[in-house]
Amino acid sequence: MNRIPARPTGRTAVDMEKRVSVLTWLVVAQLVLLLLLVGFELFEDDAPMLNDGEMEQASEVMDDSADDPFMDSGTADMSETEHDGEMPPEAIPTRPTRVEILNGCGISGLASSYAQILRDQGYDVRDTRNAPHHNFTETWVVDRSAIPGIGHRLAATLGLDSTHVTFETNPQLVDIDLTLILGKDYQSLNLQP
Repeated sequence: MNRIPARPTGRTAVDMEKRVSVLTWLVVAQLVLLLLLVGFELFEDDAPMLNDGEMEQASEVMDDSADDPFMDSGTADMSETEHDGEMPPEAIPTRPTRVEILNGCGISGLASSYAQILRDQGYDVRDTRNAPHHNFTETWVVDRSAIPGIGHRLAATLGLDSTHVTFETNPQLVDIDLTLILGKDYQSLNLQP
């Protein structure tokens, strides 16, 4: 009928127990290493930090999910964004950078013109439209991704100083990496329509 297999005895049992013990310790060691790696990724110092004012503004914006946090802040708040002057290391993109272009100066057709220019540069322009107001005096790049360096790469392509790159997430923009807001200084950019 049904026989229960006999448990190995003697030297075979001791060898098997040693193997199981060694394999158990290897699995535990791998789990510890994995947890350490995940911990380092979560607490990496390369992530931009918000000051108290920006943190308060971000929490207020998150409560009002219908509005874009960057558009409500106006141009004055952008100049207050802290920047340590150190550019993040660039990531090698696995896909084209997804961009939306907002016309912040009111010149008719400007966002559409820049859409074609950026497409020619290899960017995936997803949307063009007017900004909520047309009194942006300067052009800005808003980095909405966690991909290091892509905001600075677009700024360099346009000839913008790295101080014109801000970091602002928006959970409603799931398919946008960067927002380019064209200001009244668009004629000083490296790329012209």
